[in-house]
Amino acid sequence: TSFAQDDKSTVYSMVERLYSPSTILVDTTDANTLYLTLLNGISNGCSVTMSNKKNLVIPWKIAETFFTSPRVRFESTVCAGTPVVAMLRRLSNSLDEIYSVEGCLSGTLNYICSQLDDGTAMAKAVEDAHDFGYTEPDPRDDLNGMDVGRKALILARMAGWHLEMGDISIEKLYPDSLESVDKEDFIRKLNLLTPKYQQLAQHAAAEDMSLRYIGSITPKEGRCYMKAVSKNSEFGLLKGTANKVSVLSRVHNPIPLTVSGSGAG
Repeated sequence: TSFAQDDKSTVYSMVERLYSPSTILVDTTDANTLYLTLLNGISNGCSVTMSNKKNLVIPWKIAETFFTSPRVRFESTVCAGTPVVAMLRRLSNSLDEIYSVEGCLSGTLNYICSQLDDGTAMAKAVEDAHDFGYTEPDPRDDLNGMDVGRKALILARMAGWHLEMGDISIEKLYPDSLESVDKEDFIRKLNLLTPKYQQLAQHAAAEDMSLRYIGSITPKEGRCYMKAVSKNSEFGLLKGTANKVSVLSRVHNPIPLTVSGSGAG
C-alpha cells in the first residue's frame, strides 16, 4: 500500500497475468482497494485467501462474491485462528437458523479490560498493550472500535444477514478531541482516558462485574460497546488477549454455541 500509483498499476498488471484456476491470491494487507484485484481473480477461476477485513465490509452487492464463492476463505479476519467463521459457515450450511451473535472480538481490547479488572489505569493498560505489540501501530485503530465493528459485520454476513457498516453502532473509547492529534500526541494524552474508565471499572467491581468490549449482532443491526458483565459469565471469565463468540440459534438454544481462543499477538 506504500507503492506509488504507477507502481501499483504495474503490480496489479503482473498479478492479472497470473490469473488461472491454479492461482491462489493471498491478501495479508490492510489495503482498501485490493478487492477489485481479488474479484477479478475469482472471475478468472482463481482461489482467494485473506486476512484483510476491509475487502469483506464493502457494500454487500460488491462483497457478496467473497461470501458465496467456494474458492474464498478468510478465517483469520475474525478472532485470529479460532474457527469462528468456520462455525458460522457450518451452521448456515446445516440450515440452522441463527438468532444472534455476541462476543469479545478484540484480543487487544480484552487485554485492556483485563488490566482494568486488576486496577491498572486505562492509560497504562493502553501503553502496555501498545508496547507488547497487541495494538495497531496507532492505538486509536483499536480504541475507535472499528476493528470490532468490521469483525461484527463479517460475522453478520456469515450468519446470512446482509447488513452494512451503517447498520452497526460503534462506541469509541476516547473523546473526539483526540481524533485529530498525531499519534505521539495521542499517546502522551492517554492519561485523559483514565478518570472515566477508572470510575466505570470501580462501579462494575462493586457489583461483582467486569468491563468488556462486546460486539453484538442480530438480523437487523449490530452494536459494539463497553459493557459491564458478571465476573463469572462467559465473557467476564476471559483474561488477557482471549476472544470468545457465542451464537444463539434454533438448534443451540437456550444454551448458545460458544467458541473461544487466542486473539491479539
